[in-house]
Amino acid sequence: MKFSDNLISNIARTLQIAIISGTDIVDHLRSFEVEEKEGTLNLTSESLERIEKEISTMLEVAKKGE
Repeated sequence: MKFSDNLISNIARTLQIAIISGTDIVDHLRSFEVEEKEGTLNLTSESLERIEKEISTMLEVAKKGE
């Protein structure tokens, strides 16, 4: 089974923002929920919404540190 492009891009985005903001990437990755579709792992819609909120929060933390 492979990761979908969407899952890979969200892992990369989350990692980049976590590095910038100094937050722990492990906690963010643990919150990812995936489902299998046609042989690939994809984020659930609920998980994608939560990730968007987390990324927004991490960006705010990073902006405050500037």
